[in-house]
Amino acid sequence: MADLHMIPRDRPLLGQSARDRAEAIIDRVLGLPVVWGVSDCVTFAAQVSAAWTGADVLAELPDWETERQAARVVAGAGGDLGQAIGRVLEGLGWLALPPAEAPAGALGVLRRPDGIPVAAACLGARWVARLDRGVTFRLAGDIEQAWAPVERMKIEGVA
Repeated sequence: MADLHMIPRDRPLLGQSARDRAEAIIDRVLGLPVVWGVSDCVTFAAQVSAAWTGADVLAELPDWETERQAARVVAGAGGDLGQAIGRVLEGLGWLALPPAEAPAGALGVLRRPDGIPVAAACLGARWVARLDRGVTFRLAGDIEQAWAPVERMKIEGVA
């Protein structure tokens, strides 16, 4: 499937800092509708996280192109979004940690005002998550669960 809204997985923005790469990913979705499997909350958060970690956590998941297919992937990987993300990330060696201790590049889950969980990526002091059109920035207190790769935690002095 063509990736019109996000940075292709096989073509990172070379020569830019992690923050610049993350900001470029964020800028590309502003005002655009969600495209399932391309720029939904999980694919967006995973790509923002990869700007810091280099980890392609999506490689472990089957592709999806619709909301229904995404729901099947989540159900098959744990039942709810937090369980599914945790199962995939912990299988890759990521560790659960308090959101306030998460380094940039960590992944987490927050709830929209309507109660629906969405994936989020840590930018350092703030977290970012994909909404229907655009993004939301939140503080760690809004994040219910968080995971970070052990290597990243050592760099940041968390582990």
